[in-house]
Amino acid sequence: MENFSQNSAPQSSDPLKPARRRLPAWAIGLIFIGALGACAVLAAGIAGFIWYNTSQQAAATLTLIPDTTATVSASDLKLVQSILQQRLDHYPLRGAKVQVKGDHLEMTLTDAGQTSTATRLAAARGLFQIVDAGSTPLKEGSSVPTSLKVILTNNDVKEAKASVDSTGRAIVEFQLTQDATARFFTHTSTNVGKYAAIIIDGKVLSCPIIQSAIPGGKAVISSNLTQDDARVLASQIASQPLPFRFNVMPAK
Repeated sequence: MENFSQNSAPQSSDPLKPARRRLPAWAIGLIFIGALGACAVLAAGIAGFIWYNTSQQAAATLTLIPDTTATVSASDLKLVQSILQQRLDHYPLRGAKVQVKGDHLEMTLTDAGQTSTATRLAAARGLFQIVDAGSTPLKEGSSVPTSLKVILTNNDVKEAKASVDSTGRAIVEFQLTQDATARFFTHTSTNVGKYAAIIIDGKVLSCPIIQSAIPGGKAVISSNLTQDDARVLASQIASQPLPFRFNVMPAK
């Protein structure tokens, strides 16, 4: 009878470990090149991530200090934050944000070139009015007597936008609310040949003559405006006026 024992079969010097095979030089070269490529891709990804996050940081920051002797509450600042953000988005200054910072506001801009326009949007109250000037036109830039009848305000504007007329002049077109449309039509139809002054923050922007009744609630403002003037004005008209003025300065 044939017996099987530990010594009956040939023995390997290390039965648990297969013999090692050396990779050819070309395979080692391919692995090395692949590793270099992976490192390059990783480095590019990290650089792109750093660039993206850096580009999202504020290019300029403005500090807005209330210019009033009255007590300014937290709710006042929240209201102003909402109004100013609406103006920035309407213009638009893309990426610009307004935040409440204690007793003041901060406006962050993604482009330092936006600073001038942002200051114009924030420094003015933006109180829009159309008043009955009667038979005598008011001089542009003059202060408005408080005794004049107010026909329309910001609250009566449904939407406003900057545009150009057929000659290429910058203008502001605005659409009134339904109630204001009816009131404006009644006023213009009974005051043909008289003047209606367009007022911004108590100063006369223009004082056109009413040539005919204006139905539909659509009207146009044209007063030697630049394109930037028109966009700033449209943004102010389309929003609520600020409750008080602000001093605008670069953040320290």
